[in-house]
Amino acid sequence: MATNGTNGTNGNGHPKIEDIVIVGGSLGGLMAGVALKTHGYNTTILERTNAFLLENQGAGIVAGGDTIEYFKKYDRTGKPVAVPSYKRLYLNKQGDVIYENEQRQNMTSWDLTYYLLRANYDRVESGYLQGAKLPERREGDGEVRYRYGCTVTDVVEEGEVVRVVFKRKLEDGTEEEESLTTKLLVAADGPSSTTRSILEQGIERKYAGYVVIRGTVPEAEASQEALDVFRERFCFVSMRLAELLTSADIVTSSTHRVRLGKESGEGSRIDFWCIGIQNLTYTIAGENGNTEPGHRLLNFVWYANFDEGSEDLERIMTDKNGRRRRITIPPGA
Repeated sequence: MATNGTNGTNGNGHPKIEDIVIVGGSLGGLMAGVALKTHGYNTTILERTNAFLLENQGAGIVAGGDTIEYFKKYDRTGKPVAVPSYKRLYLNKQGDVIYENEQRQNMTSWDLTYYLLRANYDRVESGYLQGAKLPERREGDGEVRYRYGCTVTDVVEEGEVVRVVFKRKLEDGTEEEESLTTKLLVAADGPSSTTRSILEQGIERKYAGYVVIRGTVPEAEASQEALDVFRERFCFVSMRLAELLTSADIVTSSTHRVRLGKESGEGSRIDFWCIGIQNLTYTIAGENGNTEPGHRLLNFVWYANFDEGSEDLERIMTDKNGRRRRITIPPGA
């Protein structure tokens, strides 16, 4: 594989200089890595988790024009990255369509995007490549490394380069400190970025004033009334949602509802009101990125405002074991 001549040990025995270090191996870091690889740059991605990331959780993402153009330019798998949405619908509390317009958009999912990027970056094989191909290596591609269990602890400027210091978790659970020297550092380690906190001290993550509750329903399990409204449409709903933690109803027409899950027992009760509430529902790829009709998912997302420190916010952010989560509650918790 081609390099651009700056990796390796130089003539006077100094340590090798990695061309580009990318902190964070999720979507942002991978998109940077794939593009840089294609243009011949050698890259190392430092990812703090110890194994592959989220699988088959189906978190929906609206794929904007830039995202679609990116995959047209850099994807070598040939796998569709998105499901089309042909119309926007706005529904009232009763499920009546109060406004609609023809508007083509594209919807994807976190896991499909992640595994297509991994296939293009470091040729990771997965079930998401069904009906597609593992990208070939091409002359001129940069060299790549994806390193798990690497948590950045410091960034030190050393003249024309920076030293990225990190702790690497070993198989026996212990950690050892390592570092890489680079002329270009890409910080893609998310909203709670350690790199940002080092370079821009004083910036902190703050509560934005709302929470998001999301889920998916297999297309094959939804009623025809629900499919007529939600399939390949981008739907917006404002309504009151009662008993959220024990049931979820989405209005699909003036006379029909699709029930998205209900458990027995009283459970907790959170009242959601129209003011400060919005629901989005759209179609995304199904298991292993399947974009064939009948095998996809209906992705619903509820946005709701809660005052910081309020009793309702504390309850909704506390998992079933009584642990108050700071940012998100993992599936099943």
